[in-house]
Amino acid sequence: KKYTAEGLAELTELSSNVRVFSYQALEHALRDILFVHALKKVALVVFDEAHFFTSDAAFNGHTERILEQIAPAFSQAMRVYTTATPDDAFEAILEAESSLRTPRIPPRLFMTVPEAERPFRLLPIPPRVFWTIPAFEMKADYSHLDIWAFRQEREVIDMISKDTSSERWFIFLNSVERGRKLAQKLPDAAFICAESKDSDDQDGEVYRKLLEEEKFDAKVLVTTAVLDNGINIIDPTLRNVVLFSTEKAQFLQALGRKRCAPDERLRLFLPAQSSLFFNGKARDAEEKLAMIKQMREHPYAFAESLIDGSKPKAQGLGYWNGRKYVVNGLAETNYKKQLGFYKTMREDLKEDPAAFVKAQMAWLGLEEQWSEEHWLGYVLEDESPERKTLQEFLKNRLSVSMENEEVDRFCQEFQRLAEAAFGPRDNWKEGRGYKETIIRKILGEQGLPYRLDIRKGCWTLSLKEQGGAV
Repeated sequence: KKYTAEGLAELTELSSNVRVFSYQALEHALRDILFVHALKKVALVVFDEAHFFTSDAAFNGHTERILEQIAPAFSQAMRVYTTATPDDAFEAILEAESSLRTPRIPPRLFMTVPEAERPFRLLPIPPRVFWTIPAFEMKADYSHLDIWAFRQEREVIDMISKDTSSERWFIFLNSVERGRKLAQKLPDAAFICAESKDSDDQDGEVYRKLLEEEKFDAKVLVTTAVLDNGINIIDPTLRNVVLFSTEKAQFLQALGRKRCAPDERLRLFLPAQSSLFFNGKARDAEEKLAMIKQMREHPYAFAESLIDGSKPKAQGLGYWNGRKYVVNGLAETNYKKQLGFYKTMREDLKEDPAAFVKAQMAWLGLEEQWSEEHWLGYVLEDESPERKTLQEFLKNRLSVSMENEEVDRFCQEFQRLAEAAFGPRDNWKEGRGYKETIIRKILGEQGLPYRLDIRKGCWTLSLKEQGGAV
């Protein structure tokens, strides 16, 4: 049980020379003067999932204090911060590290590798910060994604309900209440949240299987941020991901739970949301910032106000130091950034219904690929019913790996629908079946936004990039 959920929570020693702590456990340990004294012998410390300091600030009031403590505590050691989503945390970490006033020493790591050949790029470091931090950003590649946008949640529910394939779905959102309701609407769906970690019910079994086997049995897994980092899903049948998130770091962390093989493609479904939705998000952020202002200007009055039951809303905003509430500055910074983003989306969506979808695609570096054909319900208004039927058939086969009999069935159905939509091919011998060459030709001739990829006998239909070739 050493590496089960329970075992990992208690584990601190991996070997005589390696110890591991959660950030919360480390904060508690740093209160022990003997422990702090022993840290002088530490040679290397790795702060994994370093976006914790900013991402968890929404519900952990101690994140800024933890960050401010660890750099001085490990000042004698080499300190390495790793995260797949450094955007917000990067500045906060630099600020904390700069407090040590380390001498300016140019970094030399990997400098012999030509820039074009590096699997990373050097992040720019503000002039006010010392040069001893070599900051590297690995080049993320999201070209394996086929992206679809939807206006209403019902569109995704209907698509999943009609999916009779063996493919699985992963849905990520923030609200526990909404997640439970969504799972109830779907056939063969499991829902997990933070409470599932200690649950003896079915949701607890689902969580433990994810932790220990990196897969789930249900057709659909609906989850909250309990799965946003640290747990991977390695399952080739998981081919569809739906993300409901307005924060870039959380969005990318949730997407990263699905591990893809080199030739594997994944369908990603993104909500369009509305101006009204972001107006509500902006109000929530303004309420949090107002509470932070009250906490800073009237800390004692703020403490008294929590007695009336508003404490859950104050979670993450700060902590009680024994005398008064202290503001978590990283939470304040986050809410200010979010408020700016929410206001921008609120205004942009009044003019462009796809504004938020484009923003999400920009997080992936895929914003140039947007076209109206990415809408889940997209069909040309002047299309015939037969062409629309073919479009629906192709859309439902996106990113599905096909071999042997599946390829034969696909070719037969494509031929039947294509001939109904466009008529028989000129000089086409009766009884002759369509193969890859003619299918690709028809896709190109008719301007259908799909690309047929064939590797080692495996066929995959993908959404063609705007302006790309079939």
